[in-house]
Amino acid sequence: MLDLIKKINLFSSHTVHLNNILQNIIFFIYPLIIFFTFILCIFHLKISFAGSYLCANFLPPLLLLFFGIILILGFFHLLTFFKVKHSVKIIIMLSSILFLTQLFFIYNYYFYTDWDAAELIKFSDSLVHNKEINDYKWYFSRYPNNLFLAFIFSSIRLICHALGVHAHEYFAILTFQCLLSTLTGFILFKTLVTLFDNIYISFLGYILYVFFIGLSPWISIPYSDSMALIFPSLIIYIYICREKIPYNISWSLIGLCSYIGYKIKPQVFIVFIAVILVEVFNTDFIKYISNYILAGLGIISGVIIVHLCISTLPLSLDKNMAFGLPHFFMMGLNPVDMGIFSASDVDFSASFFTCHERNIANLHEAFNRLKEMGVFGLLKLFVRKTLTNYYNGTFAWAAEGTFFSEIFSPQNTPICDFLRSLYYTRDYASIGKYYILWSNFEQMLWITILFFNVFSYSAPKNNAVRVIMLSLFGLTIFELIFEARARYLFIFSPLFIVLALYGFNFIYLKLLSPKDNI
Repeated sequence: MLDLIKKINLFSSHTVHLNNILQNIIFFIYPLIIFFTFILCIFHLKISFAGSYLCANFLPPLLLLFFGIILILGFFHLLTFFKVKHSVKIIIMLSSILFLTQLFFIYNYYFYTDWDAAELIKFSDSLVHNKEINDYKWYFSRYPNNLFLAFIFSSIRLICHALGVHAHEYFAILTFQCLLSTLTGFILFKTLVTLFDNIYISFLGYILYVFFIGLSPWISIPYSDSMALIFPSLIIYIYICREKIPYNISWSLIGLCSYIGYKIKPQVFIVFIAVILVEVFNTDFIKYISNYILAGLGIISGVIIVHLCISTLPLSLDKNMAFGLPHFFMMGLNPVDMGIFSASDVDFSASFFTCHERNIANLHEAFNRLKEMGVFGLLKLFVRKTLTNYYNGTFAWAAEGTFFSEIFSPQNTPICDFLRSLYYTRDYASIGKYYILWSNFEQMLWITILFFNVFSYSAPKNNAVRVIMLSLFGLTIFELIFEARARYLFIFSPLFIVLALYGFNFIYLKLLSPKDNI
């Protein structure tokens, strides 16, 4: 027994050392990676990358950065003129206004899109209205990760159908996404209040969220990006407040939310991995074993819930058609298509009849590509993928498929034409005459957020900040290794805002207002 105690104490002493190493690594590597990413976005010059045509109308990044810094400083100084009392009531009121504004805006400009989003919408419509659904067998067999999202869409439609509002089923899905977006903003505000203990910084973060994410047209696209938006922020908030609620509830919720979020958008699970990696190096080993068990029970609960939900879908899938991680790994290493979606890679993967054969072939092709590219070629591809992921503050709006597959007649409201002129582009560029203003505004906010993230090394070296940094670091690595897409960053945007505020706080204190204490 004494030997066991000595071994545990020895392990605890080692974890203290590992904890310090991990802390120093995270606070060094994340700002360093963001620094290189930011420099690349500012001075990329004529480097070609996938989706560069979407950025052709952007103003010079240094000019956008200048105006972005001025705007955020202006917002902050404006906030300091107000004496804030009853902040919770204020944020509830603002959240209600945001929700209603989102609904009104979407009502004026929403449209039908194609690509994967259309498959889910058409399937849910067919399922709820007893139409033929066998045509969707191949899609869900190939991409089974979208089954849970199909269940969510179908459930929303079923509720509307039962209430006799069939004509508004599609809009009900968008309404639910608006609700999730509004709740995410509220959670972000509460997180900032907890982390900063400064109401002005918290409201500044909320304002950034509203303009950058809350009013983003992505909430009008029925897909995993908007449906999963809440999960990274929610997991972080539960983790930060874990000591204020019973541990058996908080850790179980972290596991539950992580798995449910994963089944909607796999990248959500990166946050859970970050939590575990940070916590595993804490000193009280025995105590944290119980936390891992509770988190595991939460995941198991999520597995059961998701399985029960998916089992209600009357689809017989061919498991041998499923595309696994090796496919996306291979596609992410495609130098011809620069690491984004590749139709030729899809055809290659589909040519194999079993998952085992497909995975082996995908890995073989991936490693062949690595060998052919060499170190220099791989770095060149990573540079291009970094620009694809990070050099688009609209999160590559309108990049997927035809995108604007069907638009509707304008609504009879005063701002309908104006909203469409902001968000419509590509085939409807004649309508979207102000798209250049909106896209540059979003790019301005994004470049400025990245700039402030560079100074996030000044943040307090606590576990909450480490989890956020490690999550965003993991996301960056994930998008470099697998398929690149700017919209995959959308659900993590609130976390970028959190770290940007640490950078803003540092610059404001040290450079602009050294005698003040905010």
